[in-house]
Amino acid sequence: MKDIIEVRSITRTQDGRVSVGVCVENDFGRERCEFVLLDELFCELGIQKGEIDKALLCEMEKFSQVTAAYCSACSSFAYSQSSLRALFRKTLQKGFSREVCEAAIYIVRSRGFVDEEQIAARRAELMLDKLWGKSRIIMKLREEGFPDSAIKAAMDGVCEIDFAENCARLILKKYRGLPEERHQSQKMYAALARYGYSGSDIKEAVRVLSERYEN
Repeated sequence: MKDIIEVRSITRTQDGRVSVGVCVENDFGRERCEFVLLDELFCELGIQKGEIDKALLCEMEKFSQVTAAYCSACSSFAYSQSSLRALFRKTLQKGFSREVCEAAIYIVRSRGFVDEEQIAARRAELMLDKLWGKSRIIMKLREEGFPDSAIKAAMDGVCEIDFAENCARLILKKYRGLPEERHQSQKMYAALARYGYSGSDIKEAVRVLSERYEN
């Protein structure tokens, strides 16, 4: 007896998904299963009640995984807004295949609720509050998976920030002033560079603080 596969029920939910009840019958008995699909995936498959073939069953299984991965990505985004690339990594870590994750993130992108430029801009502002320099902010945004276009937009948004002044504030916060001994100054320069400040920003910050103390 060949497998008899039949769609027994189709139920739409309020959250934009469709539950499809399937019965598979063969010599080993009868098995009932349920697949939850995003509405657009359901429509793409053109599912109707009645007998279907194995190929369509396999597609339903795959699309149900894509739906689960999509929901996982949305849950991750709601908890911590991040880049699409970071969402992909998080979803992959949940055990979904690369192919399924790519399909899920494609849907996330197409629905347009992840504004990477806006998120990158907010992340940059938080880093500025920590008195980070420009290069460290850019490096961190890249690590978090933001595309170059979003990073450029974020940095354009902070173009009026006086990084030399921020560097001076950081010196006062960490060192209470300029170190007097040379080896301490060298350590300070190295630490400020790790914070992402350029050599010119550090020199200007030191000049401003030196004049401030002289006066």
